[in-house]
Amino acid sequence: MLVRRLIRRRKTWLLCILALACVCLFFQFMGLHILSSGARQSELSWYDRNKPRVQARPAIIGVRPSDMPLYLPDGFGKIFCLDFSGKISLSKVNDDYCDCLGDGSDEPGTDACPNGRFYCLHEKRFIPSGKVNDGICDCCDGSEEWNQTVSLQKVKGFPQSNRVRQAPCENTCTGVDNRVVEEESMKRLGGRMKRHYLQEGKEHKGEIYGDNGEYYLLSKKCFNYFEGHAHYTVCPFKHIVQEKDDHSFFVGKSPEWDLEAKADGNNILVMKDGDKRKCPNDVKRKTYIHLVCGLRDEVISMRESETCIYSMRFSTPAAC
Repeated sequence: MLVRRLIRRRKTWLLCILALACVCLFFQFMGLHILSSGARQSELSWYDRNKPRVQARPAIIGVRPSDMPLYLPDGFGKIFCLDFSGKISLSKVNDDYCDCLGDGSDEPGTDACPNGRFYCLHEKRFIPSGKVNDGICDCCDGSEEWNQTVSLQKVKGFPQSNRVRQAPCENTCTGVDNRVVEEESMKRLGGRMKRHYLQEGKEHKGEIYGDNGEYYLLSKKCFNYFEGHAHYTVCPFKHIVQEKDDHSFFVGKSPEWDLEAKADGNNILVMKDGDKRKCPNDVKRKTYIHLVCGLRDEVISMRESETCIYSMRFSTPAAC
């Protein structure tokens, strides 16, 4: 009898403890729920007070991503032309009507503005917006040909205009990526080869051979180049001779650097004071040598860009 009483009492205590634990857990859960609800209400209330009255588009066709903040509207849905010549509604961007006459910044995705620019995202370059929806693929991903209806209207009546409908732009960006990788690899290797040029020219720093004498070695060599019926003998920093049709001309003798091009990061050596025979107004011939990074010293191309004015591309590790 005594044993049964003890067992009943123990069961009663256990039930009381279990009930008390359940009550504690319930109140703890309710407290956390109330706190969480309050926090959410507070966040929603803050957002309602501070959210913009006009929502910006996630993207605008033809705009460079870093320029997107310039297209965020104010509280009245207005944006400035990028040259601050005027203020327009965001809805007028890419509406095929030029409002920002100064810079064409409101029509990057159409050809409405003669001075507008479309940004090719993958290649990170601008093209004239007049090339947008013209049926010709300019960006490697064809992103500027986004409105085929407009493209068809533009090329209607032209030979093979039906190909615009049949052959949309092919994505050639992979080829662009491969060329970029190859160029970067060449620049790294050329940079290592340049050390030899710097070593050889270290006694000629500050002279005509470059800031660190890197082009001095070129002044010790001459190079041959054939273009059509013309033969060129190129001796950088000394002279350039053209032999053509039994005639021989100096197309450059006195070297000087194009300082304006140098300020833009380009290395252009101007060989001036060439022969003036057969040149209009007795203008002396001269040659612009564009020095570009390459793994060999060689003339890549040579052409007469204007009468008695020549343009040459010359590759060398010294330019890397």
